[in-house]
Amino acid sequence: MPTTPQAIKRATDQETIAPLVELCKAGRLFDVQAWIAAGKPVNSPPPPDKGQRPRTPLEYAIDRGFHSLVQVLLEAGAVQEPEGYDAPIYQALRARRFDIVQLLVEHGFDPKAVDMHAVFCSWDPQIMDYFIERGAELQQGHPFASALCDRIRTALGRYKRCRERMPELQEQADIALRHHCKEGNLKWVSLMLWAGADPYNPGTENPGEELDEDDGGLSALGFAALYGHYEVFELKPIRSRPVGPAAAEMLLFLTRGKGLDILKRLLEKGLDPNDQESGGCSTIRSCLDGMSWARHYSPYAWERDAPKRSLDTSESRDKLKAIHLLAKHGAKWMPVDKREVDSARRSLLRLKPDYTIEFVWIMGKYQACTVECVNDLLRTPAMKSHTAAYRARLQEILALWS
Repeated sequence: MPTTPQAIKRATDQETIAPLVELCKAGRLFDVQAWIAAGKPVNSPPPPDKGQRPRTPLEYAIDRGFHSLVQVLLEAGAVQEPEGYDAPIYQALRARRFDIVQLLVEHGFDPKAVDMHAVFCSWDPQIMDYFIERGAELQQGHPFASALCDRIRTALGRYKRCRERMPELQEQADIALRHHCKEGNLKWVSLMLWAGADPYNPGTENPGEELDEDDGGLSALGFAALYGHYEVFELKPIRSRPVGPAAAEMLLFLTRGKGLDILKRLLEKGLDPNDQESGGCSTIRSCLDGMSWARHYSPYAWERDAPKRSLDTSESRDKLKAIHLLAKHGAKWMPVDKREVDSARRSLLRLKPDYTIEFVWIMGKYQACTVECVNDLLRTPAMKSHTAAYRARLQEILALWS
């Protein structure tokens, strides 16, 4: 039976309990039984307000892994202290001693109060099942997600079984999938897909984290694209999966290097790139703004914007290729206000004039924006000077709208 606070019998001071501590350290079970039979206390005095807390006889018994010694102490009224992650239950979990865990629960520990992440960290399926069957908390703090992020393989089967009766656990698998897509761990990405995680469901990749209301997070594939783990997109469960509207949020991160091949594949499978309320494509806007970011190292500092040079980098060329792919598959550049056009113009002015000519040609060939937008882009003296050598070519391109 659990020991009630009123029944607790403590030593008056640490010196009184010291002999029992030494007996427990030595594992002298019969001497401990004699101590108890003599009516002597098994609990340490209250811990000091300051300084280090002396360890209790029960803690030393658990350290030794001596089941019978733990049992006789608990039956004699040993209190399960201290609280928190130094508590006897967590000692037993760290030692993976299911038999001692059972003793502690039988003598008063509430299995519903356990931190399930600590349970999963035991890697012991029997211990996991024991607490799950006794109603331990499986939602708060995302314990399954933490275990799966930590690659605790034995938790995976428990998740699958619990998911059948608790559909709300789905989000925890999604969190783990996002985490492994961010890390680029193909083995665990595959395992989480097998477990039914949704690669398109947005959210956090950190167990226990709550996103702000305005931050919907990224999908697992969004994290894979953002961190350049394009090999995730080659997995069979991903390639064979239908492309839905939720995939549009990752396009922004597929505008460089090998990401362009994935961008092309998604567009060819029918993904609509126009995700703005205006009917336009936010990725085109992002590419325009980002084309002029210089990515080279100066001995003195990183340089981002270099307005006095006409930039031409592999990244800026990739972004122009992305714009071409997007427009070819129906994407529209539909600026919502003058500031968006001004921002695009500033970016193009930092690049070689060829970029402006190519962009206008793409817009005309695929009718990806209105002629008014293009005229607004080209109207300023700075832009006219920038493209002066291509005036005749611009006139030919503008005729595409007629």
